[in-house]
Amino acid sequence: MRLRTAVSTSGLAVLLLISGCTSSGDDGNQDDTAGSTAAPGQSGGPADEGTTPSDGSAPVLLALGDSISVGFGACGEATACPEASWVTGEDPAVDSIRARLAEAWGVTDVPTSNFARPGAMAADLAGQAQRIVPTDGEGLVTVLVGSNDVCTGSVAAMTSPEEFRAAIDQVLQTVGERAPGAVTVLASVPGVASIYASFRGDSQARDAWAATRVCRSLTGSASGSPEADGERVAAVQERVDQLNEQLAAACAAVDNCVYDAGAVHDWLPEPDDLSDVDAFHPSTTGQAELAEAVWDAAAGTQQMDALAP
Repeated sequence: MRLRTAVSTSGLAVLLLISGCTSSGDDGNQDDTAGSTAAPGQSGGPADEGTTPSDGSAPVLLALGDSISVGFGACGEATACPEASWVTGEDPAVDSIRARLAEAWGVTDVPTSNFARPGAMAADLAGQAQRIVPTDGEGLVTVLVGSNDVCTGSVAAMTSPEEFRAAIDQVLQTVGERAPGAVTVLASVPGVASIYASFRGDSQARDAWAATRVCRSLTGSASGSPEADGERVAAVQERVDQLNEQLAAACAAVDNCVYDAGAVHDWLPEPDDLSDVDAFHPSTTGQAELAEAVWDAAAGTQQMDALAP
């Protein structure tokens, strides 16, 4: 699916972004099925900080989030792989949002900045959004967060729905204040509990989880019986559902926001869609599927169409 509106690029203002800062989430200490480092205390590395600013003839794309958006593990190493990012990546195999926007707008490339960081939780994203230089220009901001809010050291340590909503409201407020012409696309929290349940019987996946200590609230007892896992998996799934409800409500409460209606959450990967590093982060093919899921949810919406000059 491609953006249904035929968009001319003339007159489309540019969303200018700050480079060179670090976000509060760049600590790499959170377990993250879709947003942290492969092992506690191990940094996933910085994301691509962005391309040369546009001359004003193309829209600008900004990514906020955790390690999924920096392509952590997608290239077979326990580090960020910016070229494989579902948002800003340049790998043709991914067909990222960047590539899809360029095609839709009829430009060679889209200027991008990726401020996502491994380990980031919802509370960290307002700091990422603060890196936007105030502007009245137009652009697209993607937000994918929440995995670290449920992939904690224990079920009891998961972020509450109230805390999560307050953090998302702050992100949307910050984007709205600094770039009121930008459209924000909120991706749903991935279905980490479903992914865990699907691969729990795979010995290679269990070995990878044990070695990397990824998402301990789910995988901490992966060697136990299915019965013992039941309550823990149900609790994580319930919290994911609650956080996605908060995302939908927060997005509906502001202008220029598109929620993916659960597209990322509903993604259930095949083995090849997960990284060989930890069997939890998306591989290059997984990143490509996420790009398609988010694009299909956002393209052709009123907010996206409004970006046309």
